[in-house]
Parts: sequence; structure tokens; C-alpha cells
Amino acid sequence: MESRVNRKKFVRYKEGAELYSISQSKFEKLAKDAKAIYVFLINFPGRKVFAKAIDKAAKYRYNCY
Repeated sequence: MESRVNRKKFVRYKEGAELYSISQSKFEKLAKDAKAIYVFLINFPGRKVFAKAIDKAAKYRYNCY
């Protein structure tokens, strides 16, 4: 019988590092190399400015490859 494990779809760096028993910096590097980093925006006063900066950076990143 297969056991089911409740796994989160997204984890913080610290949680991921503990899950895979590696250092946080190593987990961050692996996530970056795999392009598996997601930014979640919350509602704060400068949210629109921050979102525009993220979009601009993403467009620059994809145009570089």
C-alpha cells in the first residue's frame, strides 16, 4: 500500500534545506539554477512599484538568454 505524504507545493529556503538535509545557501543555489524561485507579492503600499521592478527584471532576464 502506498503511503501518502502531504507535501507543500512551495517552501521557504529554510524549510527546503531542512527537507533535503543540505545547507540553506546550497538549496538557494539549486533553486536558482533550476529557475524554481517564485516571488509572492503581498498587499503593501509600494506593491505596484515593486511589481513593475520585478516585471522589468524578468523581461531583461529572458531577453539575455
